[in-house]
Amino acid sequence: MPLEHELTSLTEDTHLALSVPSRINAHAHLQALNNRLNTDNPPVILWNLRPWNNFTLIHAIYVERLRYYQRLGLHVVILLYDNVVAKLSHLGSVDDPEIREASKNVRQWLFRAGLDITKTEVLLESEIWQLFSSQLLDRLTAMAHSSAVSQDIAQHSSISKTVDTLCELVYESVLRTDFVLTGGREANDIWNKVRLDYFASSAHSAPSVLAFPLILTANESMAHTADEEISVFSDRATVEAAIDTAKESFIKQLFELFLIPKERPRTVYVDNKLIASYELAKAAGIPDASLRRFASERVIEYLERLQRVV
Repeated sequence: MPLEHELTSLTEDTHLALSVPSRINAHAHLQALNNRLNTDNPPVILWNLRPWNNFTLIHAIYVERLRYYQRLGLHVVILLYDNVVAKLSHLGSVDDPEIREASKNVRQWLFRAGLDITKTEVLLESEIWQLFSSQLLDRLTAMAHSSAVSQDIAQHSSISKTVDTLCELVYESVLRTDFVLTGGREANDIWNKVRLDYFASSAHSAPSVLAFPLILTANESMAHTADEEISVFSDRATVEAAIDTAKESFIKQLFELFLIPKERPRTVYVDNKLIASYELAKAAGIPDASLRRFASERVIEYLERLQRVV
């Protein structure tokens, strides 16, 4: 099976978007990465996130995808953003006990959720900054104000956000990243252009970007934070109520991104019928109540299993 299909396919109907740097031969590049799977120099996939004290269904979707990539033979790097850039900008203390404690919680839940500890690195942003000179932030700020970058992102980001994103490109280079796992696609084209410009002078190629569709919470708000109702601390009644009352678009997304296995045969049984996607389940005449009941039971089983892991 081609590596592109393995990286992007979720179900028969749903795929991640893959953006390969436009200045390289995509087929040859992916073949070279495929040859590095399960070697001493595996491809590296990076997931950026902020420390949190709660493990939600959104985190579970990402972790299950990363577990699949590890089984393919990729190495996972998780970079926790501890606001070091903002602190450096205001000459504040880099050490933050609350963030440090939250970062410990992140590590705990990630490995409880099944990430392979031998194929996973969890790093703090502030740890990477120990490698840099004090002038780096000034250079990135100047770059954020430069005409080339400003023209590309002026309609999408503030200067401070631009600096943060330029820092991400620095981290991608330092960590020798081959893929970045992210959510949402609205600004990818713009940032991929900036990424290509940044990596033009680097010995390492710009990473490809694997993007989930925008993930919704059960109440259909955009899931950019951990403040949503289904989490490892939710009781059975909360999970059932959230799924019972969620709009159909959330139920469909739950099946496509989480409930249907990501490894072949990529099917599940609902009401004694084998299904490979939510749309096929609907076409097979499986009632909405059955799909929601199946979803509730599977999510509850998953979250309860995490709580039992020590």
